[in-house]
Amino acid sequence: MTAGEIAVTAIGYAAAIATIMAQRMRTMIPLRVAAIVANLLFIAFGALALLWNVLFLHLVLLPLNLRRLVEMRRLVARVRDAAAGDFVADWLRPFTRRVVLPAGTVLFRRGDAAEAAYYLLRGAFRYAETGRVVAPGGFFGDIAIFADDRRRTNTGICESEVEALELSYDELTQLYLQNPRFGFYYVRQVVGNLREHITLLEAARDQALQAEPSRIWGATDNKDPA
Repeated sequence: MTAGEIAVTAIGYAAAIATIMAQRMRTMIPLRVAAIVANLLFIAFGALALLWNVLFLHLVLLPLNLRRLVEMRRLVARVRDAAAGDFVADWLRPFTRRVVLPAGTVLFRRGDAAEAAYYLLRGAFRYAETGRVVAPGGFFGDIAIFADDRRRTNTGICESEVEALELSYDELTQLYLQNPRFGFYYVRQVVGNLREHITLLEAARDQALQAEPSRIWGATDNKDPA
């Protein structure tokens, strides 16, 4: 085997190793980088070994992987900006659809199957069970994604006309898994929402406990003497 043949074979093995490494990556950006390296190596291997089908395949795959890498890096930069300060919905719009709901709309009921979360742009949204009101700039319908049965835990009502961005749980799961910064931001939002729900429920419980003795004493005082 000549030195040239050895070099071509080595490039082929390197391309195969890069492909295996790409398949082992758990996040998207390292996966795309490894895939691009594999594409370049296979292009060199195909050209040197005169394997035109291999050359053609990776000439097609290379720009696709480059495009996806650029998209993910832009998304990471936007999420980094969002996580560092106040959340900005502009970067989220390409992954969502805009919905406008009239006042009084019951968007979902407790126990319903949950398929989407929402980011409120305009209006007010209220949870019936706790009375919690979501203001513009907040998520709602966002907790059920972490439930085993994906069921709504509250009934949601539009207090006024609502304009929101709807994000399917499939898209939300992809963003959550592919970008740790967005995942951290989203979990922080969910935890904040849960704390508000708990605070409201505790306040309602305390109020009920305080009212109970008064109701009992009032009923006793109203009894006629024997």
